[in-house]
Amino acid sequence: MYFYGWMFLMFYSYLREFVNHLGLYLPTAQVDKVQRLALVATVIPRLLATVAVLMAMVILVIKRDMVWLQRLKVTLGAAVIIAGVSVYLDTRFFPTVSPANLRRLVMLIVWFVYLNVSRRVHQVFITKDWVEPTNKPETKAFPLSSS
Repeated sequence: MYFYGWMFLMFYSYLREFVNHLGLYLPTAQVDKVQRLALVATVIPRLLATVAVLMAMVILVIKRDMVWLQRLKVTLGAAVIIAGVSVYLDTRFFPTVSPANLRRLVMLIVWFVYLNVSRRVHQVFITKDWVEPTNKPETKAFPLSSS
């Protein structure tokens, strides 16, 4: 569930970034044409890729099958590629935001690797033999009185 929380927070930060710069995307803004194009090329694909990942995540939780796990992996892989291009453009045109976006890219890569190599993910969605661990400590019966 940490993955889900992290992805929703990342979506929120990308959406907030999009809304905060909404006027800069319009041709009427007093921004250099190349910089506006770089802004559009970094922010909008990143936001759309995150929306695609969120949709696959939500459907995966509902359906819990291998098809949606594969779709999540594909959309997450696409999000990694898009975020990589976005970080490159950020370092070239918007260096103040590139460290935060680089951290997000690293975490996307970590989650992508986790989804592809995790035994737990395999057991939950493919073989469906994952047993929830119980949080109850084992108790042993002890005699109440010593005779």
